[in-house]
Amino acid sequence: MSQDEAARIRSVIEAILEPTLKAHGLAGTGLPDELDLRRAGLVDSLGFVQLIASLETRLGRVVDLAELDPEQLTTVGPLARHIARRPATS
Repeated sequence: MSQDEAARIRSVIEAILEPTLKAHGLAGTGLPDELDLRRAGLVDSLGFVQLIASLETRLGRVVDLAELDPEQLTTVGPLARHIARRPATS
């Protein structure tokens, strides 16, 4: 996994969530690695599913979260790094 790929995925997450981030005063600030999107009220369970579906569309691959620790599922840094290190499959 390259740091560049994880940073790119983080940017995609920020772009997808841009309207929500603006509403919470977080747009353009760069999301902290430890930010839990669910606990911060940025996504609920349906919002998370929508985020993953949007990531799959934008990245052009399936996002497999089976091996990601459930405690880190909605945390920006671990989520971006997990997606970055998974092989691209369709």
